[in-house]
Amino acid sequence: MPRSKEVGDTEFPDNLAWIRTYVVKDEDGTLGSVCIYQATDIETVRDHAERVGMPADEVTEIADHRDRQARSGGSAGSLTT
Repeated sequence: MPRSKEVGDTEFPDNLAWIRTYVVKDEDGTLGSVCIYQATDIETVRDHAERVGMPADEVTEIADHRDRQARSGGSAGSLTT
């Protein structure tokens, strides 16, 4: 089990859940990542990142997330960070 998931599951079981990670190409050509979490608050995301030694250079709250199913007329999901 990856350390990030293990720490999330054991130390933040009711406050944090990983949703997905995107690999992004920065302007200078280097690769980075953007991780999406569902969490009770932004500090929980920062605490988790610090605990596993991952950078949390920018944490942004997403108030509403609509997936493909919602855009095609299905039910909408929401994501709170």
